[in-house]
Amino acid sequence: MPRVMRLMVFVAVVVAASFAGAGLTWSGGAGAVASATAVQAGITIVPRLAAAAPAAVGKGAYAASSTPLRNNPGGAVVGTVTPGTPLSVTETRGSDAHVSVQGWSSAGSNAIVAAVGQRVVLVSLTAPDQAQRQTGAQTKDTYGTVWTQVTVTGWVAAGALTADVQTVWAHGREVYESHCSTCHSLYAPDQYTANQWPGTLQPMADRAGLSGDDLVLVLKYLQTHAKTQ
Repeated sequence: MPRVMRLMVFVAVVVAASFAGAGLTWSGGAGAVASATAVQAGITIVPRLAAAAPAAVGKGAYAASSTPLRNNPGGAVVGTVTPGTPLSVTETRGSDAHVSVQGWSSAGSNAIVAAVGQRVVLVSLTAPDQAQRQTGAQTKDTYGTVWTQVTVTGWVAAGALTADVQTVWAHGREVYESHCSTCHSLYAPDQYTANQWPGTLQPMADRAGLSGDDLVLVLKYLQTHAKTQ
């Protein structure tokens, strides 16, 4: 390849790398030329993912996956925050973030859910006696069950948070489609209500080998996009 062409490729690659380092995406133009001609020049371009932005105090965030909730940084696990759960970041300390979650809990339950009467779990407490909880108003549903408004606080890994919840749902959709389309046509998320999905999904999950964190993610994705009535 002529020396001038090699120089052009080198400059384009350096500029593209600078864009990537800034967390930007460059497509078309000189970037396309660089991609096409770099192969001819024997240059290998390795894309690099931008690092996740650190959790910001006073800002909202979401759990990117099933995330352990601890009573202090590096301390005992008191529960699990489910994927896509909205969180308020109140403090950061090293690689940990102090967060709060608001929801509702029925009498005798260790699950914090999104709304009264709904089974969309935000936090599942495994050690409720060690969890930091503040209770608020109470109400009853149509069945007479008492529900209490609850705010749970604790520590999570800051790297387990994301500012873009749509990336969580996109991943949930991918896992759902890859596991549940082999036996039958996929059910649309809005084909069932949020309370119907747990019982509907479990038999399919058993046959499709969907379990653990993947099952929790898919269930939360389907419930979040379920029909309201």
